[in-house]
Amino acid sequence: SESGMADLVERLSKPGQLICDPFLGGGTTAVVSLALGRRFVGCDIDDGIVDKARQRIEASMCIQR
Repeated sequence: SESGMADLVERLSKPGQLICDPFLGGGTTAVVSLALGRRFVGCDIDDGIVDKARQRIEASMCIQR
């Protein structure tokens, strides 16, 4: 969940730090990390999943602005 991941990101990193997710999946870690002011890099073996996650991330960035 986004709230669960937000708790982990806040506890384990500081704003501006880099979060790495080698199993990108739906992009939840990316969305939360960016919303909390962290930098993010992620990857996944499935190109289709990466495209969907990228769309979700871009959509979330538009909502936050």
